[in-house]
Amino acid sequence: MSDRHKRKLRVILIAGIIFAVLFIGVAVLRVIRISAGIKKMKEEAAVYETQVKEQQSTETPIKSADPEEKEPDETPAEPEETEPLEDIGENYSKEVTEDDVVFDEETGIQYAKNQLLISCDIGVPKELMQDVCNEIDAEIVGYIEITSDFQIEFKEDKTFEELEAMMIELPEKYDFIRGASFNMVSEIGID
Repeated sequence: MSDRHKRKLRVILIAGIIFAVLFIGVAVLRVIRISAGIKKMKEEAAVYETQVKEQQSTETPIKSADPEEKEPDETPAEPEETEPLEDIGENYSKEVTEDDVVFDEETGIQYAKNQLLISCDIGVPKELMQDVCNEIDAEIVGYIEITSDFQIEFKEDKTFEELEAMMIELPEKYDFIRGASFNMVSEIGID
């Protein structure tokens, strides 16, 4: 194996690692956002509980919109404690090899051949994205369940322009798709 070939393989390996780190980094950021939402919900539940207790302590009856409606005999149930997020669910990605890398000379963009990264609304089931892939003749080759992010690969070769058009078309056609992008590959100089 020549030194040039070894360097290319190292570049591809490093690019794959960078992709995996970025893919997981996005997932971690979304988990943090979800955790912040859970924390806010807990705070709001605590405020509500305090307001209910204050109303009960002043012995002012809670008025309902319907005068025929009776007040509940019990106080509202305590909000259930949520457990910290531990299981991020299914998580995998396809490694980009040297043969998968395409360089578009006009734009200077280097990307994985026939692949797009798709971000969906959180909670979108994998089966729904699989239906989309069946329609566009692609397959899911990477997935982060907790953030509903997908790495898809088209079964037929696609040009830069065709992939670019799909990046625009998919979010317009499917309201649960928030965005689509090239699966970018970066080169890092290795001596």
